[in-house]
Amino acid sequence: MVVIIPTLPRDICNYKFLSVFEVLLRFGNEYMGSAVECIAGPKARNHWLRMLTSSFILFQIRVPFKKHLKIQNFTFGNTPCRLYSPVDVKSKACIIFIHGGGWCLMNAKYFDYIMSAIVKDLGCSILSIDYGLAPRNVFPVGLNQCWVAIEDFYLNHADNLSIDKTRLAILADSAGGNIAGALAQRSARLGKNYFKCQILVYPITSCLDFQNSSYKEYYEKYNKTGLLNPEGVARWMLFYLGIEATKENVKKVMRNQHISDKLRQDFNLKSECKHQVDLKLSEKFEEFARNPDFCILKSKDLRLLPKTLVITAGYDICFEESYEYYCAMKSEGVQATWKHFPTAFHGILNLAGSQTQKAVKREITDYIRKNLF
Repeated sequence: MVVIIPTLPRDICNYKFLSVFEVLLRFGNEYMGSAVECIAGPKARNHWLRMLTSSFILFQIRVPFKKHLKIQNFTFGNTPCRLYSPVDVKSKACIIFIHGGGWCLMNAKYFDYIMSAIVKDLGCSILSIDYGLAPRNVFPVGLNQCWVAIEDFYLNHADNLSIDKTRLAILADSAGGNIAGALAQRSARLGKNYFKCQILVYPITSCLDFQNSSYKEYYEKYNKTGLLNPEGVARWMLFYLGIEATKENVKKVMRNQHISDKLRQDFNLKSECKHQVDLKLSEKFEEFARNPDFCILKSKDLRLLPKTLVITAGYDICFEESYEYYCAMKSEGVQATWKHFPTAFHGILNLAGSQTQKAVKREITDYIRKNLF
């Protein structure tokens, strides 16, 4: 019997650290998580993964620069929010942050390190919104919570907090990028124009193709490692959309059986599907795929968007759809900028102390300084 041990690409950033951390994550998520799911179902697995990801805090350096900022908890629009404010205010501008975590994991506190570092560098405030997570809060609950929180903050609280509400940016990563992209589109569509610019770090923009080149590269170069994988994205997407996240449905999504022939034709999709389309699953998904609040890539309002920075990672199954969003905005005349980090992985924003994370952070702060201040 031959046992194949999954390995990471040698040129991935922070290889030595990830080689250890990935094993722990793979054991906890893939092996233990699968056991939990077999015993108690997919929702129990998600709950287990939330507890597991809470241990990430152990890998974070204590919140740095404490003497340079204060952290306060507020409730805006009935949604908890976390405000990071500099002691030495250099700008009254404010960044709205929507955290990632597959719509199902994480919370604002998980990003204390990177938020604190950005506040120290820029000297402006960041408002991080703790929206409700799936599967308890299915689409569009989390999105609408963010929207109401932003409106309440903008209309009723920004002035009292000495924030210039004419200079707001929206920043997000991963699934948070999906929500932030929808918020920016809604803001522009309704003529609110809350945001002067948006920064999306490896955003999820469509979930229309689980067989594209980025997914194929995963299977070829780092299959079954503890990094973001197709099964996880498929499961979280189903949770977020309120569709049963059974093992069978997850497998069907991974094979693109959730894409109807009509949707494939209307969106001119080139994605592969070597299996028969699941009519029931594809009918449910099509409703969301045609909704720009979820499938931001196919929105008809891209031309209205503010200046945008899209950051992508080389080792990331979301790379292609993130890059496609940049290209789609560019083709609609949006002042969009793309920055790629070929050795980075999905989740690099949370790796405190990494030189690559610092480079990503520097790209974010330089862009905000140039386009918001």
